[in-house]
Amino acid sequence: MVRCTQVLNIIEEDRLCDNAAVVGRYLLDQLEGFAKQHDKLSNVRGRGMLCAFDLPNTELRNKFIDTGLKHHVMFLGCGKQTIRFRPALNMEKHHIDQGMEVMGKILREL
Repeated sequence: MVRCTQVLNIIEEDRLCDNAAVVGRYLLDQLEGFAKQHDKLSNVRGRGMLCAFDLPNTELRNKFIDTGLKHHVMFLGCGKQTIRFRPALNMEKHHIDQGMEVMGKILREL
């Protein structure tokens, strides 16, 4: 309980929930931008840092994940065709930019 209380104190003191709202919105905006540019990406959704999008099928989703690993980025699959994001609460916009750069490369390769 002491450790849990300390974690909650840090979340409050460092305003990590506020950060998650701001950076999560930034992530969602980036994903929505990709969806407008790439017809393979759809159903962009999220709240805070928890975001996701769909690809047309499981095969393409798995190829997306495998290609991400080749670029040293791990994307999480969910369900049959979804990629989901569950980043740390202390994630910053420049971290999102790095991931989106790799994601752009992957989408061009699909």
